[in-house]
Amino acid sequence: MKTQDIAKYFVVALFVLALGTLFGANFAGVSQDHHSAVRLFRAIAASESAIDLTTKGNFANKPSDAVHFASDAEGHGNVQVMRSYMLCGTGGAGSTIEFTWYEWRKVASPTPGTTHGGPAVVVCTGTATLGTQGVILFPDDGSSATGYTWADTVVISTQHTLKPMVVPTDQAHDGICKLGRDGWGTEWEAVRWTGGTATAVKVFYESN
Repeated sequence: MKTQDIAKYFVVALFVLALGTLFGANFAGVSQDHHSAVRLFRAIAASESAIDLTTKGNFANKPSDAVHFASDAEGHGNVQVMRSYMLCGTGGAGSTIEFTWYEWRKVASPTPGTTHGGPAVVVCTGTATLGTQGVILFPDDGSSATGYTWADTVVISTQHTLKPMVVPTDQAHDGICKLGRDGWGTEWEAVRWTGGTATAVKVFYESN
């Protein structure tokens, strides 16, 4: 066999090997499951007042239970995700959870490259209704969730931001109703359980 022919066969073999490696990696990636972490957003033992924005509407007065999401080097909120939320509670099917949702973020300061805390913003208000699907085990740690059922219906009463909280149009099937919103720009969020007939509430979130 001529030297030129050997060189051609060698080049073809390398090309086939590269294709096999490329497609093999892609198929391996497709076959692997993607697991998003579900975390506790807040556990609430009793209904409470909404945050008094008259005196506590600034960044420094955000509550200690506000959840801090990751931010990038320029101080933007979690830039890569759509966050979804699930509400559950005790009290039985038909029990309600009235809530108010808040957010805080840092904003650019006059000095280039620096930020300062922005004001509290009400994201939305709404009411969740518990269905019949039992939580059984809490999704964040696998502990027993005796007496808790998932909210299968959520009605948003008011929206106050350009990145609203969205809910499915088809609800109330005794399953889980997930809320969702774009996480860009939001660094802290908090929720207040302001009324309703449920007797205890837990809220979970995951980043997609």
